[in-house]
Amino acid sequence: MKIGLIDTHLARQQAIHSALQPTRFECVPLFLSRQVFEAIELHGINLLMVGAHAHDMPGLSLVRTVRERAGPGMAIVYLADGQADTETAEALNHGADLCFQGDIRPPELLARLDALIRRFAVSRAVRASEIRLGPYTLDRQNRSIRLHDALVSVHAREFELALLLFANAGRVLSRADIELALWGRELSPYSRTLDTHVSRLRKKLLLGTENGLRLRAIYGQGFCLERVMDAAATH
Repeated sequence: MKIGLIDTHLARQQAIHSALQPTRFECVPLFLSRQVFEAIELHGINLLMVGAHAHDMPGLSLVRTVRERAGPGMAIVYLADGQADTETAEALNHGADLCFQGDIRPPELLARLDALIRRFAVSRAVRASEIRLGPYTLDRQNRSIRLHDALVSVHAREFELALLLFANAGRVLSRADIELALWGRELSPYSRTLDTHVSRLRKKLLLGTENGLRLRAIYGQGFCLERVMDAAATH
């Protein structure tokens, strides 16, 4: 995955390059604000790291410009020069998704970038207006679910959960991924709210061999909506 980096802080640039070099991420250095949009269009960059000073314009101004022009599908990381919480708050208000303060610590950098990319992958997947999978049809505009053309009654949060799972069918979604997508935060480790929603959705949608899909809880990982390949699923 290609990550654009525009920053005048040379030591931080080098630290980020060194941290990303042995990983699946490819760091693309950028020097002028116009190069950012060229990189997005030509190199398929969908994650941008912006320093507080971005050569030809302030970093916060660049964050706002990129957010306005690229929309919500672009992940933006702001690299603050100081430790002030006000700078972080400003960056988030300008459209940044994640902020780093102080020295770059490679393990933390990679972990937080992975989490951000997972979150964006999940959110991008649910933008389709309609999802058809087996006998199920999810209509995002009307917020409805049909099973064999019969309308299934679900609550708002259950629909959001179904949309998330069906859009990511075959992929394990962690509890954190789902909680961030549905509630905007991670719930208490003692909370059973997500498990309750999963259980209700499984029953309402009759997710099992008879309809070719099952919703499986994977211990220590999360949940996965997966196809059931057996004789009952083919009829």
